[in-house]
Amino acid sequence: MLGGHLKWVLALIIALHVLLLAKTTFFPYSELFVYPYLANNGLLPYRDILDQHFPGLLFLPLNFNTLGMTTPRVALAWLLGSVVLNHWLMYFVATKLLKLGKKAVLVNLLYFIFQPVFEGNVLWLDSFLPSLLLLTYIFMASYIDSNKFKYLELSGLMLGLAVVFKQVTIPLVIILACYLLVVRRNSKEVLLYLLAFFLPVLLMLVYLSAIGVLVDFWYWTVVYNLTIFAESGRKAILSFSDLVKPLFVFTPAFLLWILHFKNKKVFLLGLFMIGSLGAIYARFDFIHLQPSLPFAVLLLGSCFTAKRQPKLFAHLLCVGYLLVGCALVVRFYKSNLGDNVVFFDRDVVNITTKVRELTSPGQKIFVYGAIPHIYQTTQTVPAGDVFVFQFPWFMTVAEERVFDGLVMDTPAIIVSDLTVSVSGKKLTDYTPRIKNYIDRYYDLVYTSGNLNILTRR
Repeated sequence: MLGGHLKWVLALIIALHVLLLAKTTFFPYSELFVYPYLANNGLLPYRDILDQHFPGLLFLPLNFNTLGMTTPRVALAWLLGSVVLNHWLMYFVATKLLKLGKKAVLVNLLYFIFQPVFEGNVLWLDSFLPSLLLLTYIFMASYIDSNKFKYLELSGLMLGLAVVFKQVTIPLVIILACYLLVVRRNSKEVLLYLLAFFLPVLLMLVYLSAIGVLVDFWYWTVVYNLTIFAESGRKAILSFSDLVKPLFVFTPAFLLWILHFKNKKVFLLGLFMIGSLGAIYARFDFIHLQPSLPFAVLLLGSCFTAKRQPKLFAHLLCVGYLLVGCALVVRFYKSNLGDNVVFFDRDVVNITTKVRELTSPGQKIFVYGAIPHIYQTTQTVPAGDVFVFQFPWFMTVAEERVFDGLVMDTPAIIVSDLTVSVSGKKLTDYTPRIKNYIDRYYDLVYTSGNLNILTRR
């Protein structure tokens, strides 16, 4: 256990982490606001809300909207709360399972340094996965210690919840099943683990079947992901500079893992680190490294402080590593300090205020190119009772349905941003039918920045 004074050091690290993150530009993804809102207002996931993610807290009856995450301020509290929880879970792993004692503070210091660097000021589904995966690790490692099946079942259950949250954790499910089968060589363990894992997944499928969208769910999360999205929705690594930061953290963690293979819990840490990297397969954004980051820094902390390391070497290595890490995090804060909230700027506030004046709650409008959570902030719903993010890879499938809904409902209000480009493609170029229809039947009545409000002639 940490001594009293070191607990204060840990508390100080967490407090500084939270304080600094709270003072940076905040980037909550629009999906977290608009998807649950629309699902709570009658639109069915996958049939009316077209998206390729598993439901999690986006589409299930218990979701971000019903849990009160309806404003940027509350969303920021969720992000900061998840960071605090991750710190304490990592402290538990470092002290109780890895037996690092006083050096457990190093693990939390590394997380304090590197979490912001990998888009730690962004709130997305990946932001919540570290807590679920750390709990999964805690239960799995506890099972290795005690051989009590309840811990194995809890580990499978937590991983099942993680998959319901986001399907990119499926590779980790497979890796852990192989670990139990090959390393532990116990088929009963594999069966119990998989049964516990499938329970949340089965409940998810039962719910989707009950609301009549199971076929649509299969199309968007499996067929669409493996075909159209795989071909046109992926985001490639753009430059070597994109690789520098992940290589700096994950390469030494991987190498140290290889060197300390014989330690069962360290070996398991490496499996979690590698299995959690599935999120970067489709789109290389730093936020997708967040689920794997706690395991990388736990590996760094446990292996840097391994007893067989020469003390001088370990100390020099730690100091040099921390200095470079501090340079990275200072650069991050210099670039991101401020109280701005992406997608909630003054122009968006002006537009939503004006839309509220022109509409009533529940009224149908159409948002074209503008930030989609305008539906949520104005308490309106999309024309045609269909919603999709207007990205090229989505509109390839959904443009005709979106256009038909616009024509059918002829909404009195349209909010547009004609400057939007996605992956170098202008929205107006890959949705010409929608643009031409709006130009023909709607007039501009209000503008704020690049955002426009148009009314029906």
